[in-house]
Amino acid sequence: MLNNSIATKDNLLRRGVSVVSCLCELSGEEEETVCHLFFKCKFVWKFWGLCLSWLGCLSVNHYDANVHFRMFLVWIAIVGEILKHRNKCVFNNSRVDHIEVFTVVQRKT
Repeated sequence: MLNNSIATKDNLLRRGVSVVSCLCELSGEEEETVCHLFFKCKFVWKFWGLCLSWLGCLSVNHYDANVHFRMFLVWIAIVGEILKHRNKCVFNNSRVDHIEVFTVVQRKT
């Protein structure tokens, strides 16, 4: 994610791979970029909101190492599930629900 190497549609196009549509597979709205997929997508925003409520966090307290560590572990699970369910949309032509993805993250963490 940090070096923008995730195979989002904009990155695939830049690498010469043709895609049918540049739109995000989860929301069907904006161009699918790393930034959009993890931070701007309406689907992902609903999902992040559920996760933050579940953890009892409105924001991250930068002075509490325990909260930071817990958020980091959950963040890893969240990013993995977003990618996994996005790939289901791309390769299996299926739709996903943010509550379904949230339930998986809860089980894993």
